[in-house]
Formats: sequence, C-alpha cells, structure tokens
Amino acid sequence: MMARDEAARGFDGGVGHARVDLTSVPLAGEQLVVPLTLSVGELTVVVPVDAAVEARFSAGVGTVRWELDGETRMQDAIGASGMTFRDDATVEAGEADLVLDVSAGVGEVRIIEESTP
Repeated sequence: MMARDEAARGFDGGVGHARVDLTSVPLAGEQLVVPLTLSVGELTVVVPVDAAVEARFSAGVGTVRWELDGETRMQDAIGASGMTFRDDATVEAGEADLVLDVSAGVGEVRIIEESTP
C-alpha cells in the first residue's frame, strides 16, 4: 500500500498467506487507522521502524506475534477480543501515528517493522 486513502480502506483477506506493507504510507498528519481482516491463514503486517504503532486485535483461534522495538511478544488467542499492543514510541507520545485494527478468524498474525524504502 502506498497511499493513506488506500490504507484507510484496509485489507480484507479470505484464506491463505498475505503480506500488507505499510512502510511507504505517509503518516504525517492525522492518526491513520487501518482495518485488516483475515479469515483463515497467515497475515504479516509491515510497519515503518520510525512510526508510533498501536494494534488492536480480535481473533477466533490463533497466535498474534508483535515484533517491534527489538522484542517479540506472542499471545495465543481463543475467542479473544480487546487485545492491544503498543510500541515504545506510542507509549512515550501517548498516541499512535498508525493504528492497526486487526480481526482474524483462524491463523497467525505478525506485526513486524522494516525501514522505509
């Protein structure tokens, strides 16, 4: 994804493996909320290293992996909702630049960071 409006429309995946790269999306200005949905499979979301990121999860059955700020947090989920992860920049600033609103049925969701191209 390259544009804010495209990212704001989000990603709705059915079954399989998907990678959503948000490293090129401009984050200056208002907070950007990106809805991400995957029914069954694996979803990897790539965020910029320098972004303040918050992720809100609801999941049927699966695992959430948060790999930001040099640490990995993992949470197994069965019928979970309301799980929230925040990176260090979000905690320090009090608000995220980028909010991921993730809904997964069955599978694994990974949030990772990479440098902006």
